[in-house]
Amino acid sequence: MKKTTILCFFAGMFITCTAHAQSAHNVTLSSMQDSLLMADAGQDSAFTNSNDLNSFFIGGNPSALGGTPPYRYEWAPSTPLDDETLSNPQITNQTVGQQTYQLTVFDDRNCTAVDSVMITLLFISSIDKNQKGLVKLYPNPASTQIVFEGPFQNGQLRLKDSSGRVIEQTAVTKTKTTLNIQHLPAGIYLIEYVGGGRTVTEKFIIQK
Repeated sequence: MKKTTILCFFAGMFITCTAHAQSAHNVTLSSMQDSLLMADAGQDSAFTNSNDLNSFFIGGNPSALGGTPPYRYEWAPSTPLDDETLSNPQITNQTVGQQTYQLTVFDDRNCTAVDSVMITLLFISSIDKNQKGLVKLYPNPASTQIVFEGPFQNGQLRLKDSSGRVIEQTAVTKTKTTLNIQHLPAGIYLIEYVGGGRTVTEKFIIQK
């Protein structure tokens, strides 16, 4: 669960508290206080390097609640965001791997709230888009096994982690191949088929 840290200048003192973002809050306020300032950097997400990030925006809906509007926003790192001062900036060119973006919200009384979001960019190479729609991968999300089904009977299946590292591989000898994944931790993975001069890659999620 993500944590939000709030620093507020109130009655001549700085008061710091910690709350959980995107969860229920139990906060006691006096009649003279505004509601607790909260920041929401959005949900952790994963994408592929096949232009999935061309129009992806981060931040909540809304990215700030409570406190005393108007709000100011600061995202870090500022690159590769199009504008680090927007409530919902756009990712323009993230490198492959995981990147954590931190959002700091300032309200009109100089209270601050901080939240973060992790964006994972998965590496996929040599994607054959004409063949990609011919395969099925199920169930997705999965917990104990995953089934790869397609019109291919000769080749290799490679199981990769989110950074593109090959974890396991197996030969494809029929149109339906079942892989045991119950020993793998929860996370985002890739299944890559290579054979007959074609490469097909699909993304799936392991949930425990």
